[in-house]
Amino acid sequence: MQIDALLLSVLDNIPDGFAVFDDKNRLLYCNQAMADFFYTPKDLSQGVSYRKLMLNAYGNGRGKNLGEAEFEQWLTHVEERVNLNIDKSLIVDIHDHKWLKISQQLVGELLVVRGSDISELKKAKIQLIQALEDIEHLNDLDELTGIPNSYSFERTARAEMARCKRYGRAMSLVLLNIDKMKTLNRENGFLVGDEMLQFFSRKVREQLRHTDFLARLGNDEFGMILPESSSSDAFCLAERCRKKIKHYAVLPKALEYTVSITISAGITEIKTTDIDVNDLYIRAKEGLKMSKGRGRNTCTIVD
Repeated sequence: MQIDALLLSVLDNIPDGFAVFDDKNRLLYCNQAMADFFYTPKDLSQGVSYRKLMLNAYGNGRGKNLGEAEFEQWLTHVEERVNLNIDKSLIVDIHDHKWLKISQQLVGELLVVRGSDISELKKAKIQLIQALEDIEHLNDLDELTGIPNSYSFERTARAEMARCKRYGRAMSLVLLNIDKMKTLNRENGFLVGDEMLQFFSRKVREQLRHTDFLARLGNDEFGMILPESSSSDAFCLAERCRKKIKHYAVLPKALEYTVSITISAGITEIKTTDIDVNDLYIRAKEGLKMSKGRGRNTCTIVD
């Protein structure tokens, strides 16, 4: 008897919850931690069905974090698992921002249930997933300008092109290039060149809709994906960017004088005959080349 009393005392002072149910799913025993979860005093819990205990916990804001109808469906599902003795453990998020791991085991005709608070482990897992997502996001960004890089551009362009072809929607691709970037770097230094790339990307982003996509493709070349935009729509946007940037004089940190830049652009719209993004890229690249050949600081459409 002393051993039994000692065992019960130990069970009442451990953080994990323990409960024992008979073959009718009626509670025979629970320790203090499980009674706290059920929100029912220990001396009033014995003989109460599993369903009533769970409903009482839910009614007091301690049960599964679901709406009333969803909770009823979940509880019925859990009862079926208990009766069939399958899925011997499950993870439950409850209303007081905790996560419990509920384990069950049949011992003869008795069902032994254990509830372990895994909130800290769950929080750590969520933080790890978020950190991995942040790293993946950073891998999609250009380090200098903070905008998406070429890998992200290609992936987004493929997805948008597939959507446009599936639904017969418009889409345009624009390539932009800072004019005489090599000369700018040679005469003023690469730090100034980097600052102008940041200035350029910042000013272009100011002109975009939330659905438009700007990326740095490499060195001084940038690409824009414009959903629901014809080539004439894209031309108007490129012209807006060109004029905006042309009228700015920037004072770089490393210089005592201002620097101005101009940009050129090549524009194309998706065709029914286009097989992949490279078809659009080639035409936009040709348009960019034509803009350079016309003296730079201009935009050209290639259909």
